[in-house]
Amino acid sequence: MPVVRAFDRSMIEKALRSFDLKFLRDEDNDFVVRFGRGKNLSCDLVFLFSLGGKNSEIFEIQVIADYAIPRRNWGQTLLSCNKWNREKRWPKAYLSMKDAEGEGNIVLEAQIDMEKGIHQEFVDQFTGAILAAGLEFWRWAIQDEKL
Repeated sequence: MPVVRAFDRSMIEKALRSFDLKFLRDEDNDFVVRFGRGKNLSCDLVFLFSLGGKNSEIFEIQVIADYAIPRRNWGQTLLSCNKWNREKRWPKAYLSMKDAEGEGNIVLEAQIDMEKGIHQEFVDQFTGAILAAGLEFWRWAIQDEKL
């Protein structure tokens, strides 16, 4: 029977190791996983795994791509993000605009409150689901949506 315990960074690390992922730690001690371009991925992705909230009780995952979106494509990009958000539970997709005239990029994110405690199996499952969905978003966005 899984044991429920307080959520902490060691649970994220264990989940990442269970998927045999190579990771780095940033200056905030959060986890960074990079996926490079390949057969099924035409952009580089960075997955950030962190703790948020007043008491570090929120598990946050962000996915950021090196895929720049020019201003002229923001309308189609917003429609595609809305379509994804309407059809999929996780991760949430949105257009992040660096400035009104330049380029933007799509950010994916998911958060879940772990304040009352959690067991490792759930952390593993949630992490795996967001990893898979983040990769699927970019396959979908580029191949199906033609972003």
